[in-house]
Amino acid sequence: MAKAREIDKGLLREEWADSEEEPGRVSLEEYAARWLEGKKVGRKFGTSSSYKGMLANHLLPVFGTKALRDICRADVRQFCTDKLAAGYTAATVGVMLAVLRVILGQAVEDGILAVNVASRAGKFVPKTSRKERKGFAQEATEAVLKTARERHPEILPALLLGFRAGLRIGEVCALSWEDVDFDAGTLTVRQTNHKGHLGSPKGGRERVIPLSPELDASLRVYRGRMAESALRTGSRWLYSLPSGKPVYDGWIRDRFRKCVEEAGLPSTGEFHSARHSFASHLLGAGAPITAVRDLLGHAELTTTNLYAHD
Repeated sequence: MAKAREIDKGLLREEWADSEEEPGRVSLEEYAARWLEGKKVGRKFGTSSSYKGMLANHLLPVFGTKALRDICRADVRQFCTDKLAAGYTAATVGVMLAVLRVILGQAVEDGILAVNVASRAGKFVPKTSRKERKGFAQEATEAVLKTARERHPEILPALLLGFRAGLRIGEVCALSWEDVDFDAGTLTVRQTNHKGHLGSPKGGRERVIPLSPELDASLRVYRGRMAESALRTGSRWLYSLPSGKPVYDGWIRDRFRKCVEEAGLPSTGEFHSARHSFASHLLGAGAPITAVRDLLGHAELTTTNLYAHD
């Protein structure tokens, strides 16, 4: 990570050294484009794609034509006010601010700006409630799984991979039958799928997860049901499109939300809530936090600890 940061800085400084224009007069749009190129070095596709989307959809329409030196604290405060008034959550606005803060912070490091006007801008948005990040209670979990079992059996293995194994949605999309070892009773998370791009899991490490009896049985039934389709398409993926390619995250997400709604629960849950529930239930049952960290693939215990208070 430190090496990637040094490369980022080197790329930007080299480019600005060749610029004849006064750096402070450069627009945020132009500077962000060069910053984004630097961010591609040593970063996952999903990360740079997220930066690009946040810039295109939110930051550039407001700040894009402004010179770096002309962006002021009041502009940042007004940006937050407008986004909150438009219906974005405080957490989402916080992510927008984080991207702006990092870009302007880089401009400070490059000697282009004296002050980062987006630093400590969190005071412009209300505190995010921990309740917004909660997973499902045990009863709600069972209601969602019951709905999938009775009405949408094709999505049941995916939901169990979240609720009973703690996989991220991209990891479910990238799971192949080669990753499932029925004899050993385990599955190995080797990669993730972000918008059709396969890469290593978040954290960069493989992890082995034991199959619960319910998940084992569900996968066996599903494999038998899908055998004919897999032979026809030549697909090795657990979930694949008619083309034989792995499904995209929206395919999983749409079916997850449908099960949540049909279970009579608020349709606010994302698939990540299943992973969150998995962790919270384990920790609530007294599982060692280090074991839960390893199952989730977290690099730090502080991240796992976020699930311990629900």
